[in-house]
Amino acid sequence: MKYVAAGDLYSVAVSRTGEVFTWGHAAWGKLGHLDTDRFCVSFPRAVPQFHAEHPACMAAAGSWHTVVLTATGRVWTCGENQRGELGVGDCDTRVEFVRVGDGSAFGKVLCCCEYRFSN
Repeated sequence: MKYVAAGDLYSVAVSRTGEVFTWGHAAWGKLGHLDTDRFCVSFPRAVPQFHAEHPACMAAAGSWHTVVLTATGRVWTCGENQRGELGVGDCDTRVEFVRVGDGSAFGKVLCCCEYRFSN
């Protein structure tokens, strides 16, 4: 793995080939696996949106949301969005990753577990 981050009861990792894996507590869609009926993912599971043709380079884990930065500088988020922490213009929870912003490139992503915001 190239990059690993730990959130509140879950983890996210980025492989050297740009794949994203998440595991742990699956509530609020923060793992990005679409199957919200699962309470726990006990092993690293690939997130289908990120692969060799659409590689990630960095990830961050908040309390209830996940942020991924792609190699092209685009930011994708999923999870609980009660206070707009996903940055997608509303407060709806997302169970799959959605792109943030207007296509502007970013250089780094960070999350804070206790206050549920992302930089």
